[in-house]
Amino acid sequence: MVRLVSKKALREHKAKALESGASNWSKGIGDQKPKPLDAFLPNVKMLSMGLIEPDEKNSREQLVSDEEYTNGPKPQIPYDEAAQIRLIAELEVYFKNDANESKKTQSYLETAQLAGSIESPENLHQPIKVREYRQNRFLLVFGHRRRLAHILLNANQILTIIESAPMDALSHILAQRKENSDRVNLKLKEELKVIKRLISEWESKHNKKVSITKLMVLLNEKKTKTAWILAVIKELSVNEQFSKAISQEIITSLEVAYYLSATENKQHQQAILNRLLNKEKFNHKQLITLIRSPSTAIRAPDTQSKTDNYGLKVTRKTNINVLSKAIRLILKTSEFRELASEFSAINLESKQGVEMAWKKIFQLLDN
Repeated sequence: MVRLVSKKALREHKAKALESGASNWSKGIGDQKPKPLDAFLPNVKMLSMGLIEPDEKNSREQLVSDEEYTNGPKPQIPYDEAAQIRLIAELEVYFKNDANESKKTQSYLETAQLAGSIESPENLHQPIKVREYRQNRFLLVFGHRRRLAHILLNANQILTIIESAPMDALSHILAQRKENSDRVNLKLKEELKVIKRLISEWESKHNKKVSITKLMVLLNEKKTKTAWILAVIKELSVNEQFSKAISQEIITSLEVAYYLSATENKQHQQAILNRLLNKEKFNHKQLITLIRSPSTAIRAPDTQSKTDNYGLKVTRKTNINVLSKAIRLILKTSEFRELASEFSAINLESKQGVEMAWKKIFQLLDN
């Protein structure tokens, strides 16, 4: 762990080194105690692992249970090649009679790799995040794998950011999705699960259907991809075979899932699903070609929003200065004050900037 030493301390130790030698100087620097992280960030604490509960609704699949991590073999620290070989051998015995032996072993090894990089709770550079949902009990918002790694380290505590502001279920899901989306190995079924949960929570809160424009803002995705996601989620609710193909990770591409869901010829769709569920192998290109055969019509994604220009048509005669002032006044209102940073990079003196800012304002207000 890198130790931060003040310039004053360096000067003092350098002066001593001139008198007593470089070895004493090096030793003196090593003796400097770094300030704990919570000295700089008051809401960061070493929290007892027993006070933190995982979110059971988290879309990220947990193949190995907490109990299996607790009772299973532990990685030797330092976690070098020899330690990994030893752990693999132990896991072959541990998961010997498990139907998901291969997948569980791989997941366990990935967590062990993370545990090996952390080594001890004091070395965690990125704290997990929790919210207090009842007195002295905390629900995990993100840091799922880091918490599991600490179980493998037999740690009693973990470095934690405690969310100070009240966090409703919708904010919790959004924060969790952002964390999950940052992981390159997020599966299609996991992504769809969290988006379904997000849509359900938003519609319950606002008592109406979410528009594609609003969903674009919530997901921070482009219109076409958002439309694909909506089409796939709709098909999941009505097509059991389609749902099975995604849950079993036979369909792992959003593009494939969309084109299959948008196939007008349902017999053709069913024939392809049957072949997939019977374990017939296709690569991505072959599958797209098969779905989009010349005789098959594919519905275009529904990307229509209420208006193409979001209620604002800027022409050469439009007074950009007036629009710019109006937008700045909007951004000063209580509803937008906390979102001001999202507009900081937009040039409100240009036509393009005004249109961009107005589009963002429209999307945020279009509940």
